[in-house]
Amino acid sequence: MQAQPAMPWVLDVSRDASVPLFALLGGCHLKVNGEDIAPLAEGFPDLTIPNATMPDNLTCQRLKGGLRFMVSALTVIRTVQETDLNPNPPLHSDAWWMYKKLNISIATADHLLSCVSYDPCGEASPTPNPPNLPTDTYGKKQWGRTVFESSEKFLAWLAGWLGARDI
Repeated sequence: MQAQPAMPWVLDVSRDASVPLFALLGGCHLKVNGEDIAPLAEGFPDLTIPNATMPDNLTCQRLKGGLRFMVSALTVIRTVQETDLNPNPPLHSDAWWMYKKLNISIATADHLLSCVSYDPCGEASPTPNPPNLPTDTYGKKQWGRTVFESSEKFLAWLAGWLGARDI
């Protein structure tokens, strides 16, 4: 019989709904804001997947910075949707469901940050770059799509990275 991991909520991130949730949220964002929105040519440095040869302590700093950026960016997207792009959506409309999924995604990313800050990465981490949102409507939609796509890839990498650690 195998011993139970000390922190199963960290190890279970690969079986968690985080990655599919972000894929679903990205699709919902496109449905609400327009299917023809292209992602930004340049992604976000904070959501760039670290090099596999990077030492774990530096990787930890990068992943915590990425999760902090993700929480900030998702909060910005929610605010922009609520105040600018899709204010006051009808109950149970696609935009209403997107708001619900955004709230769950923010809580999920924040929870993951708490987990990796506890173990294996510890507390101290540099503050990520603040989200830099474009001012035009199409740019805001592009920015949101890029956040969702980058977050989905980042979380998939995080699941693999945590799964490879003996924690």
